[in-house]
Formats: sequence, C-alpha cells, structure tokens
Amino acid sequence: DMGRVREFREDADNLSRPETASNDRWRIKYKHTEVLSGDFNIKADINVVSDDEYFLDFGAGGDERSLEAIESNVSVTKSFNGYSLVGQIRVFNNLLDADDSETLQRLPEITLTGSDKRILNTPFYFSSETSFINFYREEGAEGDRLDLHPRVSLPMSVNGYADFTVSVAPRGTFYAVKDHPEGAYLDRFLYDVQSDLTTTFVRVFQTGGENLSAVKHTIRPKLSYTYIPDVEQADLPDFDSVDAIEKTNGITYSVNSTLTGKLKQGEGALYQDYLYFDLSQTFDINEATREGESEEDKKKPFKEINGELIVKPTV
Repeated sequence: DMGRVREFREDADNLSRPETASNDRWRIKYKHTEVLSGDFNIKADINVVSDDEYFLDFGAGGDERSLEAIESNVSVTKSFNGYSLVGQIRVFNNLLDADDSETLQRLPEITLTGSDKRILNTPFYFSSETSFINFYREEGAEGDRLDLHPRVSLPMSVNGYADFTVSVAPRGTFYAVKDHPEGAYLDRFLYDVQSDLTTTFVRVFQTGGENLSAVKHTIRPKLSYTYIPDVEQADLPDFDSVDAIEKTNGITYSVNSTLTGKLKQGEGALYQDYLYFDLSQTFDINEATREGESEEDKKKPFKEINGELIVKPTV
C-alpha cells in the first residue's frame, strides 16, 4: 500500500519526489561490454526504475536514496590512427520531474577526439576535440549543437630539466535550435591559450624484500597558465556547461606524488601504485586586478585548494 509507505517516510529529510509509484515496483539494471571485429567496442549501461520514488524505499544506502537522476547509456567506440570516435545514446530520468517533459536527452551524442600529432616536419603538434549532440525534449528549447575545438601546441625542453608546452585553441560552436527566443541558428567563437611548465623528480629505494624488491617515489610539480577571453553568450541555449564558458585568466600550481612498488612475479615484475596524492590551487588574475566596488568588497584571487588522495595498500 503506497499510502502507508509514504506516511511512514513523510517526516524524513530530502525525500521529496513526485508520487508516481504504484503497488508494482521494479528496477532493471543491465551492463554489457563486447568487442567486435574492426576494433569496435560496444557498451551498454541500462538503469530503469518503475517510479520516481523507487530509490527512497529500495535504495542501497544514502547515495542511492538521495539520487536526483539516473542515466541509461549505449555507446559504440572505434579507435584509429590516433583518433577515438564515440557514438552514444544517453537517456536521463529526472527523479524530481514526474513526466521528464523538460529533461534533455542526448539522441545521439557523437565525439571525435584526436591525440597530439606532429605537423609535417615542424616542432608543432595538432590535436582536436569535436562533438555533435542532438538535444531532445518534449518541452523547452531543443536542437543540434556542433562544437569544434582544435589545438596547436609547441612542446619544448628546458635544458633537459623541465618540459614547457604552449598551445592555442580556437573554438567554434554552432546551433540549430527550436523554441528558442533568440532564433533558430546561432554561433559562438572564442579561443583559449594555455602554457604548462612541468618537471619530474624520481628516486628508487631498494627494499631487498622477498616480494617487494623496490619502491619508486615520483614527484611532479607543475605550473600552468590559462587564458579565455570574455565572450557574449547570453543568447545561447542553456544545454550544458559548453554553452557558458567563463572567462579565465589564471595561474595554477600543482604537485602530485606517487609511490610505486616493484613486486616479483616469476621471472618478471609487477608494478603497483600504492599511493597517489595531488594538490592544486589557482590564482585568479581577473579577480586580483578588478576594481573593488567598496571597502568591504575584498578581493579573493586565491581559489580553493583541491586535493586528491588514493591509497591502495594491497595488490
């Protein structure tokens, strides 16, 4: 009896959902991976529930009980000559919307990613990120978006002690949309400039152990600069973060550290990362140089410190 079930949980926090459940409740969860001839990879991750209230009553732990949306995805991937082509069908179920009429579906989403390739006999390299998405929904703006983002980079070595790379990437984004107040055909052009200075310190400790013969400690400091100009984008549809790229003028410092063990395995060796630690912070030049609106308007150019720690104590 769903009436009694809802009464039981009506005082619980963060459990507001459209009342779409009946007495028949179910969930379909299916995953499949297959490699076909021609290096085609097919993956399916299907996640369907009978109603928007399902995870409130049958969710495994707090993470599932607080889910606001779920996704079903079928993809086909093909890699060739340094490129990766991925075609996907992505269907979303917004658990906060009873009929999902305003929920954007990606039918399909196609991405083509090209890794760095040297341009003829020059010291320059070319890479690219291209995507095409058909955004579909029953109510609200929908349509097609083509995003072209090529990049030209110049890697250099600083006397063998450090690596320095500078790159520039123009970006063109084109729209053919329906039910959008600013028109059916829109576009946006911008660019970004990036530079990275990195070096690596490595030390190997011989342990003399029966299984663990050595441990390698790697430290990689990095200094990066990113610039993206301020471009008017208010007329674009709001499909996702690609449609609202913020202006950027910042310097990011980071350092990561890795402990890698060398384990004996027969006549060979097995390498295992036991620890990975990364720390980074960005200094916002735009924030540091802006004019304050009042004495109480304090500048905060240093953004949050981001840290990541991964520990794998066993093989």
